[in-house]
Amino acid sequence: MKQKGEGAAVGTNQVRITCFPSQKPDATNDGGGELALGRSLIPTHYNSFGSSGLTVDVQPGENEPFNIELTD
Repeated sequence: MKQKGEGAAVGTNQVRITCFPSQKPDATNDGGGELALGRSLIPTHYNSFGSSGLTVDVQPGENEPFNIELTD
């Protein structure tokens, strides 16, 4: 069960998206320790709230998963 303060606020929320090679499910870490992030797998302007241009509208209660399509 979600606790108060977890998740996005109801209303319009800015979104940022990141994806790096070390976040892929098949990433390996043969050397131990933390994996280096590496180069972004998506255009870097999506990595920031200010430059992504992406928003989602969160409704009260349960929401279906958001499907966000990246265009470049």
